[in-house]
Amino acid sequence: MIQNDLLRTEVFPSIYSGYPTLLNAIYSANRVQTIEQKRDFLEKLQKPARELTSEYQKETISVDYLRTDYQSIYLLRYFIQYALIIPSILYYHLKDFCHFENNLLTSSFFGCGPGSEIYGLMHYIKKIYPNTAKISAAMLDKTSTSWTQYLYSYPDVVFTGWKYSRHIVFDHFLSEAQNPSLYAIADFKSDIDRDITDLLRPTSSRWITESDLICFQFCLNEVSTSRHQQLMINLKHIVNIMKPGALMLIIEPPYKRVEKLLESLRYELATFNNNIEIRHKPNNDSSHIQMPLDLNYVPPELETYLFLKEHKTLLATSIKYRWLALSKR
Repeated sequence: MIQNDLLRTEVFPSIYSGYPTLLNAIYSANRVQTIEQKRDFLEKLQKPARELTSEYQKETISVDYLRTDYQSIYLLRYFIQYALIIPSILYYHLKDFCHFENNLLTSSFFGCGPGSEIYGLMHYIKKIYPNTAKISAAMLDKTSTSWTQYLYSYPDVVFTGWKYSRHIVFDHFLSEAQNPSLYAIADFKSDIDRDITDLLRPTSSRWITESDLICFQFCLNEVSTSRHQQLMINLKHIVNIMKPGALMLIIEPPYKRVEKLLESLRYELATFNNNIEIRHKPNNDSSHIQMPLDLNYVPPELETYLFLKEHKTLLATSIKYRWLALSKR
């Protein structure tokens, strides 16, 4: 462990500490108040929890993320742990590869759902790069219904796509992690495995060209292998329009189909542009990174009434992933 490890002593605890807030926000959104109502609410989520787990185990993943019960499960199971990954990679592996020293950090997150990556990045920047006071982030997701929607005026904005969970995240998390006057969010529709015109429109394309950080986290694995050729074209297009010095970070579970995709991407990018520097993990004998998770922050009622062993929906004690990072000179 790195000496004076701010990630373990300050960033991670501040992210984890949001777990009780998350559960209470979900209760509030569903008008759940009494102890009996909370128990009943969590027990009713057991069935969709099993269904969502089953969806992620299929070879071809096609989840209806517009379902609010799925969004509740997603928030409770994945939101906090997914917020840990980007800070971990940036801190332990890429501190000499990217430098966020300007006053404004512009970023883009593909397939980011409710926005856990943005929440994690805010905590990371606040502790590691305190001179970076402002964050502008684009949320690009296929469930969004708007090609151009700026969320500067939140809370008066009308959300699209992950409406239910994004209200929870904006109301209870982003404003806690960052002063609302110091961040701006844009919401764009984007299908990462469709034609270029469905990937980006003029406004979202300009946002990409201005971004210092571009992230894909746990979304490429949901693309069918039959669409990998178009996905590769789209990824290379994004690389092509990135500005010099920008960082693209791809984080995916260690599935065989995704490993093959990332290996192909590394090969094609190496021949596609000589001005690209690529790093990846693992670069040793390990097939993936396994990050242990601290379940001490999890509210006890979740493990009592929802995430149960007999239903095969226990919370994970670790998270496994691979990553690929590239930057243009």
